[in-house]
Amino acid sequence: MQGAKEYYTRAEVEFAMNKIEIHGASLHNLRNVSVSIPKNRLVVVTGVSGSGKSSLMFDVLYESGRRAYLQAIGAMSAPGSDSGVQRIDGLQPAVAVRQGAIRQSNPRSVVGTRTRLLHYIGLLYATVHNFLEPDTLPMTASHFSFNSPLGMCLQCEGQGVEYTFDFTVLLPEPSTNLFELYRNACCETACRYMMRLVPKKFAVDINVPFVSLPPEVREFILYGTDPHGKALAGGLIAQLRGRIRRGKSCNGALKSTVCSGCNGYRISDEAMQVTLQGKHFGELARMPVGELHAHFSRYHAKIENSGSPGNPAALSYLKPILQLLSQLVDVRLDYLNLYRALPSLSGGEARRLFLMSCLSSEMESLLYVFDEPTAGLHEIEKKQLIENFKLLKNKGNCVIVLEHDKQTINAAEHIIDVGPYAGVEGGEIVFQGTPAGLKRCSQSVTGQYLSGKNRCPGVR
Repeated sequence: MQGAKEYYTRAEVEFAMNKIEIHGASLHNLRNVSVSIPKNRLVVVTGVSGSGKSSLMFDVLYESGRRAYLQAIGAMSAPGSDSGVQRIDGLQPAVAVRQGAIRQSNPRSVVGTRTRLLHYIGLLYATVHNFLEPDTLPMTASHFSFNSPLGMCLQCEGQGVEYTFDFTVLLPEPSTNLFELYRNACCETACRYMMRLVPKKFAVDINVPFVSLPPEVREFILYGTDPHGKALAGGLIAQLRGRIRRGKSCNGALKSTVCSGCNGYRISDEAMQVTLQGKHFGELARMPVGELHAHFSRYHAKIENSGSPGNPAALSYLKPILQLLSQLVDVRLDYLNLYRALPSLSGGEARRLFLMSCLSSEMESLLYVFDEPTAGLHEIEKKQLIENFKLLKNKGNCVIVLEHDKQTINAAEHIIDVGPYAGVEGGEIVFQGTPAGLKRCSQSVTGQYLSGKNRCPGVR
């Protein structure tokens, strides 16, 4: 122990614990790169496209962190091939956030399912109902879920809307035949099945205008029903609804209207009979997050002071609900409602929602590597995103952002510039330090641009 104290002071040990050290990275165009990355700083990695920054941060650092974690839990054996680096000290479990990775196309994925707020609110409703109505059928969170047969409105299958054909799109001309009908709906592939099945089943010519086909044939093609009223798979409306669920275009051939069964609340009539503070579950799900937070804050204060024996269970669900709602407010998404479909979010909204999920995670000491997260964002959205990066860092995580954006570079607490140029002329650490120091670095293309000495189309 005495020998160890001669070589390592407390400050040196703490410093070693608060950085990641990459030794001898030689993957792709990297030239035996060694670099220290502080864990307690917002780190921005710059350099021209092709300089090697993605190879260093994603292919070496992130992949090493991912593999080390999987090996630690026994989900992956030791790598048999060269990882492209001699050694990495201070490695953490890693999360990579590449461009487009947080976009989703499933319209049944909404803000409330992504954040699990709908699940917690469903648990709260079920708990309060079962306490107040012990002699009725016990309810679960599934009874308030539009994704569960127990809770969804069966008329619209939990979508909140009903669909009808727009025949001005499907049949723009009286002469439109079966193939043209499907083509107008962007369903040419599905048409092949009908073009084989209809002549065999009904003995009709499918090349005649669709409107001249017998009524039972048209019903079968559109709705998948036979002359006896039995529903069959493969009707055009089923095809179009499937395309909409997958986020694909149907050329406007299917129009949506608010479901007459649930008035757009997506849940069953049984679920809507249960109220909390005068509101049923669907009403809360369509309330803006900011108003919803105020609603639950009032309810929390009320039950804390009421002394009811059922309060502890309700309070146990109110705590995560209020915490998640607060985090949505913190990332400035207070205007969204929990039924807002994820595919409808803008790029900035999707990124902030993803960051909110990171902020709400119970896990700390993770390594996050972001790939040009500000691409396509407004300057105001960039500022909000940077503040969220700092919140993520303050939770004890290491946050590394690969960027060309000036606002993000200037907000960095530590910069690593890779280059100096692309390809074989890159692969080296050109600079480490502050934004002010980068601007004074004559070897850095990014620094020269930021200082105004040179023009660089690679920096936004």
